[in-house]
Amino acid sequence: MNSVFNSLALTDGTGNSISGASITPVDAQFSEPPAGASFSSTLCTTTFLVTLGEEAVRSIAIDASGALTYAEVACTQAKAEVVYGNVPKHTVTVINGTGSRTDVPVGEEVTVKADAGDFYFWKVECTGDVDVYVEPNATATFTMPDADITLTAIYYAESTTPEPTPTPSTTPSTPTPGTPSSPTPGTTPSNPAPSATTEPSQTPSTQPTPVQAVYDITIDKDLKNGSVKITSGATSVTGKEVTFTVTPDAGYKIGTVSVTDKAGKKITVKDLGDGKYSFVMPEGTVKIDVTFEAVTVPHVCPADKFTDLDTSLWYHDAVDYVLTNGLMKGVSETEFAPLQTTDRAMLTTILYNVEKRPPVTNASSFEDVGAGKWYADPIAWAQANKVVAGTSETTFEPERHITREQMAVMLYNYAVLKGYDVSKTGTLESYTDADELSGWAETAMCWATANGILKGVSSDPTAPALNPQGESTRVEMAALIMNFLQTFAAEKTAE
Repeated sequence: MNSVFNSLALTDGTGNSISGASITPVDAQFSEPPAGASFSSTLCTTTFLVTLGEEAVRSIAIDASGALTYAEVACTQAKAEVVYGNVPKHTVTVINGTGSRTDVPVGEEVTVKADAGDFYFWKVECTGDVDVYVEPNATATFTMPDADITLTAIYYAESTTPEPTPTPSTTPSTPTPGTPSSPTPGTTPSNPAPSATTEPSQTPSTQPTPVQAVYDITIDKDLKNGSVKITSGATSVTGKEVTFTVTPDAGYKIGTVSVTDKAGKKITVKDLGDGKYSFVMPEGTVKIDVTFEAVTVPHVCPADKFTDLDTSLWYHDAVDYVLTNGLMKGVSETEFAPLQTTDRAMLTTILYNVEKRPPVTNASSFEDVGAGKWYADPIAWAQANKVVAGTSETTFEPERHITREQMAVMLYNYAVLKGYDVSKTGTLESYTDADELSGWAETAMCWATANGILKGVSSDPTAPALNPQGESTRVEMAALIMNFLQTFAAEKTAE
């Protein structure tokens, strides 16, 4: 794109120039002038896009005479964007190096340099996302993030450590035994004065003193069912106390917590309470290992509160099932009435509860089902969905004891409503009382017996009986419902 402008100035409403504007070619244009701002230019006609901080982008056209006009339509000529606003600024802190600055705009490229070329690595501390690129000449560059940043050059510095210098001492000269002192010819012998001998002092030595090294702290990568957060950062120096917090997921608790050094040796870990732990950093890297255990919830038996139930009998699991799933409830706070005979309204209500009691818009057509009765909505729902048909066109007889063949028909109709597979069936020839079965219940009873929902009631395996006109107790009803739902609802869910 060829620019056609020479200069561009952004001014406020009083004509004062606004500094800090930058111009960038763009390809879009919007409308409405910026409030409190105007442009001046000595250009040919062109269009500029204006951005004021995070405010909406607007466009202004300037003709050759410098007059301002506002354009709604796209302009094919050169465009430029004036970016003006409060760009966030943060602080760069450099330790063991140069390049510390304040008020560094977000997005600016920053370069820092270590004091010594032979440094170990750059330690970066920043709450924002930043990528630091290290150069061979001990410099590092990065794009300023939207957060303060601290960079520490970890390196080996040279320091001069002088060793102690001994104090000079004077030692008298002693002749060698057996050798007399002879005067030099032509001179007068004299006793020579003791001579002082000074031991040479030692020169200071220069030795490298390492800056305290920083070591990594890692967390087991196979950690499951919880998390570990190192409070003091993912690195530390020898001798420093490191703290970390362990948080289990819902349904789990902290199992074991251990910290091992680079040789795999366990380090002493202090339990600070509330999931917080600490240890003293050794020389070298360490690894934090944590395990979590599933919280064992004590089994609460819903049948325990009913004084008339014996939880050691065969019906215990079935009663727990219907109580836990909200399908049946006791006749009082402390009684379940396990041997009470069930009625037609009761099974209808149980199936209605399985469906989570959907809203009912119309009442049933049965004259003996009064509005406001506890079973009115369940029977209306069951009739509307062809689960029940009544004992006649006008009666349902809700409080009449339900027979085994009526239960089979209701469950069969409900299975059809739910789309369960009802193709598996059988015959009733082996039952001694099959002739007592009503014709309208034959299909449902063949299906129920073939699928194990209803079983023979005779204790004599050579003469099984259906007892189609027999009645059921509340615990028998509970077992029937559990067998039905665990067989057919589970299969439907698996599909």
